[in-house]
Amino acid sequence: MGGVIADAALQAGLRWETVVAPRVQRVCSLWPTAHTVSTFLGKAHRWGLADVLAWNHPDKLHRAMSLAGMLAANSIETHRDLWQWLQDSTSAIELCSIPGIGPKTVDYLGVLVAAPTLAIDRHVRVFLSWAGVEAPSYHAAHVILMAACKELDFHPAAFDSAVWKLVAGSR
Repeated sequence: MGGVIADAALQAGLRWETVVAPRVQRVCSLWPTAHTVSTFLGKAHRWGLADVLAWNHPDKLHRAMSLAGMLAANSIETHRDLWQWLQDSTSAIELCSIPGIGPKTVDYLGVLVAAPTLAIDRHVRVFLSWAGVEAPSYHAAHVILMAACKELDFHPAAFDSAVWKLVAGSR
């Protein structure tokens, strides 16, 4: 869960391969027992999240700690707990109350725990433009692609990953 929290808190607006992934790997490497939210929080309070993430900007550090605190307050400890909690529509509302977390990050959390969702990011928007599909909003793009996944019997998180790799590889 430490890696999930770090990934979700850092990913917005950053290059995943060179900025986010190494920091997620660092959390998992330095704190291998942070597989529950409470263990992650304990380590973050004891040793400091800035050091393990090698990150100084306070907004993303605050976002990670707020996310972890919210998960703990909802008795979410594991990937499975998060997966189940994200199935409740009120979880998105609660998550979006954290500054810097919006619908994309909520869906990205789902992708990280293999929930039946996908995150509409710039790669997915490029893919939609290649396909000639106009989606004027995040919600519209999400509805269109979720329907396509259902029609094709394709897990949305797997679709998200495939599109991300395709578009990222084309640049």
